[in-house]
Amino acid sequence: MRDDTTDIYARVHNRVDEILHYIWDPIGVAGSAGARDEYDSYVPKIVKMLFEGADAEAIAKHLHSIESGSMGLTTFGVRSKKIDEAARRLIEHFQWIQQGRLP
Repeated sequence: MRDDTTDIYARVHNRVDEILHYIWDPIGVAGSAGARDEYDSYVPKIVKMLFEGADAEAIAKHLHSIESGSMGLTTFGVRSKKIDEAARRLIEHFQWIQQGRLP
């Protein structure tokens, strides 16, 4: 028997991982197979934020803080369009998974 909560969590986790790697990708490693796990450590927090009801703005702020803080990237306080796109897609895909519209 399948546990739906575990299944949804696993699907969200996988989708967050993909969006961070292919869309957010602040250090430009999406084309490198050897760097596929580069953003893994950020996935659990974002998954938690999604399940707690965070909106796109909160997620975008979190991604920006990772770039400027943890990664030490100089952004001069300006948030990139990639951050906003990733945050929007994270919310969208999370909702679609919960509605059963994405595998």
